[in-house]
Amino acid sequence: MIEEHGKVVEVKSGTVIVKTKKSVSCESCASKEACFSPNDEDMIVEADNPVGAAVGDEVLFDVSAATVLKAGALVYLVPLIFFIVGVVLGQIFGPGYFPDIDTDLVSAGLGFLFLLAAFVFIRIYAKRNEENKGFRPTVTKIIS
Repeated sequence: MIEEHGKVVEVKSGTVIVKTKKSVSCESCASKEACFSPNDEDMIVEADNPVGAAVGDEVLFDVSAATVLKAGALVYLVPLIFFIVGVVLGQIFGPGYFPDIDTDLVSAGLGFLFLLAAFVFIRIYAKRNEENKGFRPTVTKIIS
């Protein structure tokens, strides 16, 4: 469990937007590129708000290690797997369906089509699971 602190800048229905400073743990995080950062020092995080924090409150929030691993796998591994599957399928089926086109070109094209499909899949998955609290940090305590 990673515990961070920050200041609530916006309250939404059941969640808050927290502005926090980048910590040392951010530098070693595999998913750091997926976070929103308006500058080199600050980060913007949406977190569940079971404690009823309001705008201007200093809060502690938790990010589970499992959440970081799941998000990293979704953002990095799923597109990679889709791309590899597309390339392999291009090598297998390319000569039969496109005999006049170079097999490597068919593989590259199919790989990129599958990569695009992976991003569409991730987008649909994220939209369907917006209410899913599994990927979101949780505010645990109001400091002040």
